Amino acid sequence: MFSGIGCDIYPTDSFEVGQWPEISQLLEFTPEHGDANYFMTYWPRRKFNFLHATAVLNSTHNPLEALKDWLKAVQIGGYIVATVPDFYLYDHGRWPSKFNGNSKSTWSLTRPKSPCPLHQWVNGSWLTETLGLTASWALEPKLIDTNYNYELGPDVDQTANPDDGVECWIELVIRRDR
Repeated sequence: MFSGIGCDIYPTDSFEVGQWPEISQLLEFTPEHGDANYFMTYWPRRKFNFLHATAVLNSTHNPLEALKDWLKAVQIGGYIVATVPDFYLYDHGRWPSKFNGNSKSTWSLTRPKSPCPLHQWVNGSWLTETLGLTASWALEPKLIDTNYNYELGPDVDQTANPDDGVECWIELVIRRDR
């Protein structure tokens, strides 16, 4: 999945290139380079074998349009791997986000609604129905809850200390087939 030429959109320390020796080139797209909402403004079509984005879609003004835009940048057979915070694990169902003032949308695998006007219910058919993708394009979204303590209360940002290795993401993997 992570091979060839890739781009890390608004990179974080979570993507370690050393884990993926097949990567020939990794470009970084930071806020200083431009707006992730309009990624294709800055790159030619089908330039990348993969795109990676951690906690970017939840910070865009229109995450669905941003994702459609990103798909244009990926070659046929390439991948987008994006993670977004799970609203009920990360924010404990509270809006606006107490832990991320830049969040503009909420995301959940299990609940169709949230107090946020821009909520994405990522059920099994979300990527195919919402983005109009064929089933072969969208792989099943999954919850990543590594080291998450379900017993802690809602006032704790369990992800604040990276050394704790706590994750509370929804991982989206999309393979472009056409």
